[in-house]
Amino acid sequence: MNSCLTALVATVSLVWLPHVLSAQEKIVGVVVDAHTNAPIAGATIRWLHHSKGAISVQSGIFHLERVASADSIVVTMLGYDRDTVQVLGDSLTIALHPTKARTIEVTEYASGITAVDTKTERISARDLTKAACCSLAESFEKSPTVEVSYSDAVSGARQIQVLGLRGTYTQILTEAVPSIRGLETPYGLDHIPGPFMESISISKGAATVTNGYESMTGQINIEYRKPMSSEPLFVNLYGNSLGRSELNITAAQVLSSELATMTMVHGRLFQGSIDQNSDGFLDMPQFRQFNALHRWWYNDDDIEVQVLGRAVVDDYAGGQQGVSLANAQSSLSRYDIRTDIERYEGFVKVGLLGILESVEGSSAALIVNGAAHTMGSFFGLRAYDGNQRTLNARAVLALPFSDEI
Repeated sequence: MNSCLTALVATVSLVWLPHVLSAQEKIVGVVVDAHTNAPIAGATIRWLHHSKGAISVQSGIFHLERVASADSIVVTMLGYDRDTVQVLGDSLTIALHPTKARTIEVTEYASGITAVDTKTERISARDLTKAACCSLAESFEKSPTVEVSYSDAVSGARQIQVLGLRGTYTQILTEAVPSIRGLETPYGLDHIPGPFMESISISKGAATVTNGYESMTGQINIEYRKPMSSEPLFVNLYGNSLGRSELNITAAQVLSSELATMTMVHGRLFQGSIDQNSDGFLDMPQFRQFNALHRWWYNDDDIEVQVLGRAVVDDYAGGQQGVSLANAQSSLSRYDIRTDIERYEGFVKVGLLGILESVEGSSAALIVNGAAHTMGSFFGLRAYDGNQRTLNARAVLALPFSDEI
């Protein structure tokens, strides 16, 4: 009888001994919310200064293998404060405290009648200052959306591509006003100097037809520098080894808290003759340009008024070696290309806030813009002259949606 009992005890011991040893090599715990005492699933538990760890299950329970040299565990969970707990036994309960909410207030000033939402890409003022001598045509070098290339390197005309289509399907605006279109298209990208610009917004895909029909592949909106946020005087000089030189001057004056004015002047000159492939034709045209912009800005609690005017005189000379900006007529001895451009443009914007006392947030705006563009060109013995006059008026009434559906 005694021998049978001894055998039974030995058998039971052999069966349960591994489980007892296993229990001593692991700790069992539960992770709960310190406020609600609800179990937390997905919490990460690991030994301090070791990679060995475990994850709590749906009921908050976890099993963690012991490490001989560690006596503390680190518990982390998204939305809860990190906690370090010393392990004194084989089981424990860990209560995590929710992370305290942090309130972040973001404020930004933007004009109510000139702002254009950035849908895809924005080239900021910091990006533009990296190439202070550049024009709009040279501002898209790092943009994955817009590609600029010479449509005719001899004449200097440029074109853009958006979504693989020509620039005629992309609308270009200056402060939400249609700008580069018609006769201005071939050379318009070089008529907006880099120091004049504050930012460039680029949107891909078909956009609203409010400003015209060209925005099939996207819109590009250029924001000029604002007198309220610009330095009183800015002077920029540029020159390179090829003989290109540029001068940029901007001056802003804040007359009062409601009224400010700003003047920007740009001039550039290049008279070099570059023919690196020795084919007898200039690799890039000679050019000279004078560009001036003046604007007024008035803004109070009830009305905002903006007036902007710009004048551009731009000359190009290309073709065979020997061509010069001084050549006003075509030559029978060589193939010359000359383009002389005079452009005058401007806009007036008037915005009224709170026009309906019974409707909070109501506003109205009137935008009138116009341009006069004259171009005289000859290509060899063939002459091409163009004149374009544009006038556009737009009225906008904005009313908030009712809360009642």
